[in-house]
Formats: sequence, structure tokens, C-alpha cells
Amino acid sequence: MDKQNITPARKTSPTKKGNRLGSKDVISIGIFTAVYLVIYTILGVTIGMVPVIGVFLFSIMSNLFSGSVFMLMAVKARKTGVFLIAGLAMAFFTLTSNNMFGVLGCAIAAMIAEVIASRRNYQKAGALVMAYAVYETLRYGSFLLPMFLNSEVYFAAAAERWGVEGGACTMCLRSNQYNA
Repeated sequence: MDKQNITPARKTSPTKKGNRLGSKDVISIGIFTAVYLVIYTILGVTIGMVPVIGVFLFSIMSNLFSGSVFMLMAVKARKTGVFLIAGLAMAFFTLTSNNMFGVLGCAIAAMIAEVIASRRNYQKAGALVMAYAVYETLRYGSFLLPMFLNSEVYFAAAAERWGVEGGACTMCLRSNQYNA
């Protein structure tokens, strides 16, 4: 009996899904999204106490701290759907803000970020950073949109929330007429 030199074929899993999310990926995304939302909430509660510049300071600090969690999530999963799932979770979370521009903008921003990251199959760091930057910029912009579209109502609500001085300072900050 001749023994032939047979090299075994490469084992490939018949259930290999390529770039599709598995249950382990969804669990990882869920955990990272929960951490992202906790950091976002803690920063929002603490920085939100600063009446005038809190909104702008919050956007900077939130991106600084939650951005690292978001990037870790995208690098860990590296599958299509990371930005979309996390963004829709944030949109659902922000329903309590009573700002439909922000909620809708958050969902649209997540879709756009997903397209940017998916184009490079989640493999290029630059694409992930660009997707996150676009997501956060559009998300924050959509939450601030009412300040520019209907400023009277926005500043009346700010005066009610922060007192007359806080609302007046916010109005002056927007119109660059602050003469203190």
C-alpha cells in the first residue's frame, strides 16, 4: 500500500458569516454602548450644571471620554452595524430630551457613520475616526438646531430652566452681544 502525501484541506467553517454580526459581537456592542451611555450621562449631569457654556463644554468633554469607548467598540467588533446599533441606542436614549430634531439627527448620523466605516470594512483607523467625528458632529448639531431655527422658544425655555440671567447669557453668547 502506497502512502500518498496528502495535505489536508484548509478547514473552513460552513457557518462563517464574514462581516455579519454574531451574538458575541452584539453582546460586546451592547456592553460598550452601555458604558458609552453611562459616561455620557455622568458627564451630562455634572457639566450640565454650568448654565451658559455647559452645552459647548459638554460636547468637547463627551467626545474626549466617550470617544475612546466608542472606538474600542468599533475596533473590537469590526463588523458592519456597530455605528448603527450604538447610534440607534443613543437615539432611543435621547428620546427623553424632548428634542425630535436631535433624536432624528442622531439616527441619521448613525446611518451616515455606518456607511463611512463600512466602506473600509472597519479595517482602516482613519475611516473609523472619520465615521465617529461625523457621527458626533451631526448628532450634536442636530441637538443644537432648535437654538438656531426657533431661537425665541429656545431662549425662553433656557430662561425658564436656568433663570433669567442664564437665558440672557445664552442669548448673548449666540448673538455675540455680551457687554459685561
